[in-house]
Amino acid sequence: MHSPPAPASSPHRHIRNSLLLATCADRLAAPLHGIRLPTPAQVDAAIDTAANDGPSSHLTRQLLATAGHYGEHDGALDEDQLAWTLAQHPPAEASRGGNGTATVLAQVAQGIPWWQAAPSLHGGEGSHGSTAAIRAIASGLLPHTGIGTIAELARRSAVITHTHQLARDAAAITATATALATHTLPSKTFTTERFLATAASQAHHPDFTHHLSITRTLVRHRAGPAETIATLNTTSSALRTVPAALTAYLRHPTDPTAAIRYALSLGGHTHATATITAALAGARNPGYVPPAAWSTNNDSLNIHTIAAALANLKNPHPQPWRQP
Repeated sequence: MHSPPAPASSPHRHIRNSLLLATCADRLAAPLHGIRLPTPAQVDAAIDTAANDGPSSHLTRQLLATAGHYGEHDGALDEDQLAWTLAQHPPAEASRGGNGTATVLAQVAQGIPWWQAAPSLHGGEGSHGSTAAIRAIASGLLPHTGIGTIAELARRSAVITHTHQLARDAAAITATATALATHTLPSKTFTTERFLATAASQAHHPDFTHHLSITRTLVRHRAGPAETIATLNTTSSALRTVPAALTAYLRHPTDPTAAIRYALSLGGHTHATATITAALAGARNPGYVPPAAWSTNNDSLNIHTIAAALANLKNPHPQPWRQP
């Protein structure tokens, strides 16, 4: 199965559309979040209504904060500074999966180092929710630095709040997928199989490797949302949301509207699944213009500024990107 990569375009357009569509999808997901399998009518209502201009969830707020951090630090990551920045706007939506993240960031705001707070969650296992994976989208939007470097940067950005191996894997895989959607040169030989193989190469936990093989099967057999949700069961765990998002994106890699609709139709932890799907679709399709109803309000100017800063970054050690 072929999944043609994006045509040549300016880095700014790829980055801008990735962040823009991620923010749009986060808002579109609000009325569907937590519904196991939304009806087509519910999905249509979420997509078509002009009332999707409410505040973003903590997920895209953290994504934009992380992308802005990279822009302000010449593409480098200062974990202490990023943790403090995130702590100024902690998630309030415990029902949206922000409880563990909120706990860590509340402690950071009180002066407790993130490297003490984050590992203490869940009996010392650390969180494996989806927030860190969404932050990792920003790592995948950086200039060409090689897949391994991008994945490692994503893991570092994850452990500020999520130290579980599954969460770190999810961040590395999401950043890798974003980089592939953003930067891969056109080639008729670039296939969905190779896309997933490259993403899976960053999985250290066998459960993630297994779930990405399920994604491969779902895409190969053109599975619909009902089959995907029955197979993956998209809970708040990044082990579920990231494979679900990759499935939605790879089912419609050149049609952002269809990819986002697919992600919304999965229900469950809809904010995370739809946001990651949209970020990939936006990066892959820089010329796509979202419907006017998908308003982003004040985020638009912020996104433009962040995208310009990332696009202007100079990679001091450029590496040629090889087809996986």
